[in-house]
Amino acid sequence: METTHSLLLVENSRRQYTAIKLELENTPWKIVRCDDMPTALHTYDQGEKSGVPIEIVALDLGLPPDRDNPLKAGLTLAKTLRQRDSDLPILAYTSISPSAAPFDLLVAELLPLRISFIYLRSSDEPGMAQMLDLVWRDYVLLSPGPADFLPRAVAEKPDPLNDQLWETLALVAAGKSYPEIAADLPGVGVDGVRARINRIRDVLIEKGELADYQRDRIDLANWFRDHHVRYRRS
Repeated sequence: METTHSLLLVENSRRQYTAIKLELENTPWKIVRCDDMPTALHTYDQGEKSGVPIEIVALDLGLPPDRDNPLKAGLTLAKTLRQRDSDLPILAYTSISPSAAPFDLLVAELLPLRISFIYLRSSDEPGMAQMLDLVWRDYVLLSPGPADFLPRAVAEKPDPLNDQLWETLALVAAGKSYPEIAADLPGVGVDGVRARINRIRDVLIEKGELADYQRDRIDLANWFRDHHVRYRRS
């Protein structure tokens, strides 16, 4: 029997829900549907308490009740779920056109949280089932539409680190020791590695990216994991 995964689908449009449900038939995704933010959070919390947790989330950013700012509730829900679980796979989507929604700001908000964002009306858009499979496998996605706004989204907050510091930080995030990092950086000794790591800490604290007390290597590794996609670093 094929393994199923509990999918929290937050969608208030019955027509859209029906289309997604039809597409996800005969896939591993077992849908639990909610149609607003309070119900979605309650359902997620109940799943955690019951020992049968929600394993992946797909949510429409255009949730009620904010008519003047139609994506506010969905964005708030996405952020709140990420606060609940730093590793929960989340796929945010909208059918509101880029001309009517601030896609650059949404990309800037969602990517640092490792939340994928797709536009459902793109002619080049892969199917929802395929998108969920990629998000399940820990990819962070932007579909055509949102991806066009990535340069502008990055410009909203300039990259705080240069190439050398990003290279060093990636090795820190890989769990390597100071000697191992030095071996991977030609011409850089262990003392040079220490100096770079101290520089990374100082820059991120100065820029407000880390709190002053966040000086451990695990804090740096977590920052890299949460932000390297946004800055297009690998």
